[in-house]
Amino acid sequence: MSNIIWMIVLTLCTSAIILSAAVGEPSIVMMMSAGVSFGIAVIAIREIRALEAAGASRRILNSAVARFMGLVWTWGALGLVVSYGLVLSNNWPNWFAYFVAFAAAGVLCLFYSSTLDRDEALKRDDETLVNLSRPIMIGQLVAMLGTMAWLALSPSKSLLSTAQPDWVANNIFFGGAIALIAICSYALLFDKTETSSKTAKA
Repeated sequence: MSNIIWMIVLTLCTSAIILSAAVGEPSIVMMMSAGVSFGIAVIAIREIRALEAAGASRRILNSAVARFMGLVWTWGALGLVVSYGLVLSNNWPNWFAYFVAFAAAGVLCLFYSSTLDRDEALKRDDETLVNLSRPIMIGQLVAMLGTMAWLALSPSKSLLSTAQPDWVANNIFFGGAIALIAICSYALLFDKTETSSKTAKA
């Protein structure tokens, strides 16, 4: 996708969370968060499949995966900073720490993606960097499964109640985890298939 389309998608996704948070209705925030995460996951999987069909290299495929992971983290960071920095009067003291963590994860994913693109353009043969993709995806998948379990099992975490000031953040965590689980699961599937096929040819 072009940079303009990326900016449009990110703006729409962030706006959906901001507007629903301003309404103050948790069920709307949850639906918006789930809708955004589903949309990002669908777009990501469709682009990865299109690249696969076009015969893209493993480096290009993993660059696309990292770029979409970066989009999810950036959406989460923007959702937190705008919701808690500008919209909600019932502030949550921990929001800034999570914002910094999400922003850092987004920057790292996007930097990794751009580095893979640069290596592909320079036709580098070194596979060291691209081989990091699989542990990165596994790490994020495990972390997001843990996040879902944490949200489901923790008595203080509620997606549908405004009793605690972190209710918007919980819905952002929920939506981001869904998107990352879907993207990483599909990416690991194609990465395993490609690795297996290379082993068979060898």
